[in-house]
Amino acid sequence: MKPQDPRDAAKLRRARLLAFFQGGWKIIRPKKPAAGTSLFSWLPGPQVTDAEIRAEIWNLGTRHQGWPLEGALDELKTPGLPSHRVSLLRACVGKLQRP
Repeated sequence: MKPQDPRDAAKLRRARLLAFFQGGWKIIRPKKPAAGTSLFSWLPGPQVTDAEIRAEIWNLGTRHQGWPLEGALDELKTPGLPSHRVSLLRACVGKLQRP
């Protein structure tokens, strides 16, 4: 992964040189952003009411031309959804998969 900004490339070169002079070659890579896992992501999300589930199933059916289950599964695949939205879509999938 190469840095986009030329200033970042210069900082990386300086850091590599400094690492060489301080004790040999070390592999120095640019910092990657955090993956988004934190302590709070492990806690259970907010509770979803039955009214919210029914309303979201109705909206999913409208948005996805009468296929709310497939629409919910497709929307769950999109990255970066808020935790409340994920729990709402999972509740909708659970409600729609019951016989």
